Amino acid sequence: MQNTQNISNLPLELQLDLAQKRLQTLQVERDVLDIQLSQMRIDLKHESVNNKKIIESLIYERDKLCERIQPIEEVQHAIIELYLEMKDRPLGQPNSAQLEIEKQRLDEQEQSLIS
Repeated sequence: MQNTQNISNLPLELQLDLAQKRLQTLQVERDVLDIQLSQMRIDLKHESVNNKKIIESLIYERDKLCERIQPIEEVQHAIIELYLEMKDRPLGQPNSAQLEIEKQRLDEQEQSLIS
């Protein structure tokens, strides 16, 4: 949690980069589970009921991971939109405070999703 709070103090571009790297890590984990799941489905034809339980557990883990990734992808998309909107705005332009409040809200949402 401390790392997440420190991240919010970093420049927006670096925050975006870190969020993208976290998303990539989660996507790789999902892909690994997909590969394991595919292999286990093949093996299931020749294995016992115990393996079926393991596969069901992997399916459950993968589904939970996908549930975690989807909101993170949404937050990442919102951060990108916010960054693109903010990077071309001169400092002090009206609504910059509203954008900062939205960024903080997204940071908090991302933090709660990662936790």
